[in-house]
Amino acid sequence: MASFGEAYRRIIRIAREEGALNIRWVFHIDPWDEPVVAWNQFEYYYPGDEWVDWVGVSVYGRQLPKDKYRPTFRYQMDWAYRRLMAITNKPVVVCEFGNIVEKGQEA
Repeated sequence: MASFGEAYRRIIRIAREEGALNIRWVFHIDPWDEPVVAWNQFEYYYPGDEWVDWVGVSVYGRQLPKDKYRPTFRYQMDWAYRRLMAITNKPVVVCEFGNIVEKGQEA
């Protein structure tokens, strides 16, 4: 976890030193911590407000008709948003999303 933050900050530091000041940096997460263990929560990977312009979330529902139930977009975004706002007040962007919906079903 510490090495992720260090690597993230190093890349941004190098870009800034080289004059690449027109880049916006996004800390991009999945709302679920996989594997689900205490040390793997995305909060521990956050490199700090000084290094991040936006925080992004990828939210996926069912991808194939045979997939079992997945939480709704709203449920996942509420879960991720609440946790993100506990560590930063940076703007949030949905980086990726996807869901398969069959006729007569809700997303």
